[in-house]
Amino acid sequence: MLKKTNIVISIICISFLLFGGIVAANDLFREYFSKDEATLNKELGSLSHKQLISEIDSLAKSTEGTDHLNALIPFVTELFQRKNEIDDSELLKDIKDNRYSLITRETLVDLYIVKHENDENQEEIKSLLLDRNLDKNIKARIVSTANFSTGDVELLKQLIADDDGLLAFHSMKVLNKLDIKMANQLAENILSNISNASKDELAAALKSRAAYLKNVKSIDKNFAYLEDQFIQLSLDLIKNSNDRYLQDSAFFALSELGSKKAMKSILESEFIDHELKVFAVDQNFMNLKHLLNNQPTIEDIELVIQAMGLLPITDLSEQLKNIASQVTDENLKQKIDETIKNIEQNGIKGNEKWLDKN
Repeated sequence: MLKKTNIVISIICISFLLFGGIVAANDLFREYFSKDEATLNKELGSLSHKQLISEIDSLAKSTEGTDHLNALIPFVTELFQRKNEIDDSELLKDIKDNRYSLITRETLVDLYIVKHENDENQEEIKSLLLDRNLDKNIKARIVSTANFSTGDVELLKQLIADDDGLLAFHSMKVLNKLDIKMANQLAENILSNISNASKDELAAALKSRAAYLKNVKSIDKNFAYLEDQFIQLSLDLIKNSNDRYLQDSAFFALSELGSKKAMKSILESEFIDHELKVFAVDQNFMNLKHLLNNQPTIEDIELVIQAMGLLPITDLSEQLKNIASQVTDENLKQKIDETIKNIEQNGIKGNEKWLDKN
């Protein structure tokens, strides 16, 4: 959970740099933002946590629908620093209070999660998910930030069944980590009836299906058929959907699958942008490296050459050199040599953030 705290703090720090350029749009803005940073921080420090939440809410309502949300950062920072002053019962009550803005209540969800970052269960805040009167956006925030375990599978299934928006999307993502087979069953149901599914449901289902196929690649005798079916569905959505969000979801699911067929379909598609193809190579550089390490066919080698033409990665250089020394086909050897030269001149190191995902 330390990672979540660091992310929150990083966002606060980065956003604070933008704060100075905000132009006051009303009296409340002018009241605070005419002051220098030291004076503002001193004034915020003098407020009780109740007053601080009230000011955050007033500003949130003032900035709704604008690009001035960064104005909240100093207030939220101060509130997070004083998280232990606020009783959990008060936090949970305020999260449920419809008089507060959505932004304020989402901030309080984040505050609760950070306050309880070392708690494995976080049962109190998860109990709010059972409240049918609670805004689904708040529920989505809870699902996307709280800790869940296998004991929550039925709850997550119910949330998915009751929603077709962001709540279902985040619930499916969490379920996928806890019970990949169950998530895949739900994904299959959604993908078999695309015309009746929302784009958030489809996005979550595509992601879950890709994760499942990746997981059963070596054990499911029907994998080749299931893989072909999924790749074709994803390509159809990329080509024919009028919704960019759905097109992107299909692409990212295909890239997440990362199999040789998936990569080949991405690199050869005329409907996928160059930048996205580069992303796929970046994400799957270890899969490409594994291809070269396991008695690669000519097709495998040519796929890697094509990928390195988009994004040369130094991690694959040694494997290509070893293969070049064994290849007898002069045309292929020339392509490999040119690829090695390109990597040596323009190559970058593989992106390590993908290492624990491949």
